[in-house]
Amino acid sequence: MSSETNLPAVEPFTVTVVDRNVKHQIENGAGEEGHPDHELQGVMFATNVKYIFEDDEEPLPEQEDPAIENVVIIEADESLRVTQVELISDQFKQLGFEVHDGNEVSIDALSRFETPRQLGSLPLEKLVQLYKLQNDQLHSLFNTL
Repeated sequence: MSSETNLPAVEPFTVTVVDRNVKHQIENGAGEEGHPDHELQGVMFATNVKYIFEDDEEPLPEQEDPAIENVVIIEADESLRVTQVELISDQFKQLGFEVHDGNEVSIDALSRFETPRQLGSLPLEKLVQLYKLQNDQLHSLFNTL
C-alpha cells in the first residue's frame, strides 16, 4: 500500500478579463444594435502565465519584472475548486469573477474612465443610460473597498 495521498491533477486555468468600461459600447456604435460578439472588444486573455504554488520549495526572486503588467491570484481548495480570485493591476479594478467548468475563470474588470470623442454625438437618452451604467460600476468598486 502506498502512503502517498492521491491529489487531483492540476488542470491549467483559462483566465479571461472582460473590461466592462462603457467606452467599449460607445466605440462599437452605442446607438446601434450590434452583433453580440462586438462586446468582446474589451476581452483580454492572460499571457506570460506563471504557476506558483504555496508549497513550492524554491523561493521566488524579489526583483520586479517590467514585463508583468497585471497579476491574477487564484486561490483553490484541496480539491482544486476556485475559492477566490484577485486582480492586481494599475490599469484595471476588479468588479467580480465567475468560474465555469472548474478551471475557466472570467474576471469582470473596469479600466480607467475616459471621455471618448463620440460621446458628444449620442442622443440624450443613450447618454443617460451610459452614465447610469458608469454609476453602477462605481458603486460596485466602492463596495469592494
